Amino acid sequence: MSPEQRLVGETMKLGPSCRLAAVLIGVCAIGVGLVIAFLPWLVALPFVAIMVWRLAANLALHAFRRSPAALVALRCEREGVSYQLCSGAWIYGDVLRGGLVTPWLLLARLRDADQDQPRRRVLIVLPDMLPQHALRRLRVYLKWWHGLLDQAQ
Repeated sequence: MSPEQRLVGETMKLGPSCRLAAVLIGVCAIGVGLVIAFLPWLVALPFVAIMVWRLAANLALHAFRRSPAALVALRCEREGVSYQLCSGAWIYGDVLRGGLVTPWLLLARLRDADQDQPRRRVLIVLPDMLPQHALRRLRVYLKWWHGLLDQAQ
């Protein structure tokens, strides 16, 4: 089996992440604490409400993958990626530059290729979202395989 066949074509289902939920809740709690500590209560209340609302939206989108726009599955293709939304639709897209690939965190910037006005998305993957072998393949694809395609074009 060639390296290309090992990397391309496997569908990876993304699960929810308790670690990402804990990080998001912790960052929001620190932000709320700072706002309450340094602003009068009546001024701080709208800021706190907005922060909690954004926390709920980000938990649904990135940590629990329950939002209709959440990415729930990913398939690495020869020159891009296909991803499935929580609504069930599959979208073909391109991986943009500027992502981060580490053993404990993957951040990938994606752009929809099927639409007239392509939407940009961010894929956040922590180790508890994928099985170890799928996470390793995704890291290799994003760091090496996709990087080689960018240099060749």
